[in-house]
Amino acid sequence: MEQVNPWALKDMTERMLEAIQRGMWKDPQPETIEKLQQLFIDVE
Repeated sequence: MEQVNPWALKDMTERMLEAIQRGMWKDPQPETIEKLQQLFIDVE
């Protein structure tokens, strides 16, 4: 997905991180948060 549509991947990752921040994603695993944060950085 990163090669085919990096903008969509960035948007989805950003929305997931926002859901975590707002408390809409209950009890995400710490490694999931780290992977999402790293993916967001890599896609930018």
